[in-house]
Amino acid sequence: MECLNGGDLRNFLNKRAPLTIDMTRFFTAEIICGLQSLHNRGIVHRDIKPENIFLNSSGHVRIADFGLSETDVHSSHALTSIVGTPNYMALELYLEIPYGFAADYFSLGVIVYEIATGEYPFSSSDTVPGTVSATVSATVSATVSATVSATVSGTVSGTVSGTVPDTVSGTVPDTISGTISCTASSTASSTASGTDSNIDLGTSLFLDEVLVDSICNQYPRFPKDFSMDLMDLIAVKLLCKSSSLRVMHVKYLQSHPFFKGVDWMKLKAGEISPPFDMETLPPMDLTTEMMMEEIIDPDNELKPELSEENRELYCGFSFTSKVWREIQRP
Repeated sequence: MECLNGGDLRNFLNKRAPLTIDMTRFFTAEIICGLQSLHNRGIVHRDIKPENIFLNSSGHVRIADFGLSETDVHSSHALTSIVGTPNYMALELYLEIPYGFAADYFSLGVIVYEIATGEYPFSSSDTVPGTVSATVSATVSATVSATVSATVSGTVSGTVSGTVPDTVSGTVPDTISGTISCTASSTASSTASGTDSNIDLGTSLFLDEVLVDSICNQYPRFPKDFSMDLMDLIAVKLLCKSSSLRVMHVKYLQSHPFFKGVDWMKLKAGEISPPFDMETLPPMDLTTEMMMEEIIDPDNELKPELSEENRELYCGFSFTSKVWREIQRP
């Protein structure tokens, strides 16, 4: 078993985010390779997040924690159970739509945004997405009742890599539909433009309704000097609101302009060095014997003096340790 002593990606981002474009490209490409390997084996991870992505001593990525994974999946709409970490769950899980491999790529889109900006892309009760201009706009319409169905259509404003290879426009082929726990039984419809959405999700099963609404209806905002290729990868491909359209996008990720120049064969073989240096920890002295107390409490801070009143609470037990007897001595 490989020792992953480079820590997890969350710790790495806490120290270094936002990362350079080269570091973002490297991490994104290696995570894509890992996801493709899992999906080719019929495994949907369902909990992709920085805490579950570990680094070895060189900085190469390893996906871990398969406690919520589903195996033997061979359809893009085979799963229905709602599991995962709320901040990284795809909107199809919130809308209770059957899902598959594409849900992992939505999670990846959130992570890539965090890698590149150091911010979370959606709003929540305690998180506000980055400021600056949004270059992705969408028109979202929905009818909300006890059962919520939504048809999502979008357009891209601005230019991504000169021309947008596949503009998301018109009506998405599949209709996003699902059941959301709602308190209102009446039917309400609304139209949203840009990142301001008015889709009423009612009272959902999840605690943070602001987060659910943001993931389902809003698009992330990007800095003005943000890479157009990376913006397209995140907002148009990975965070695509339509799971079926996202399935089509992820088939061609390796040929996306953002990965131009990446040798995928060498990357999969681990032959491409990370574009950064890992922190080197001082070597540990494993030859010196240490008492367990020294390891647990090296500064002797976990032994506060007990008051006379509290000492009496521990008297009369059938077993009294030698240490306790010494403490009891006047």
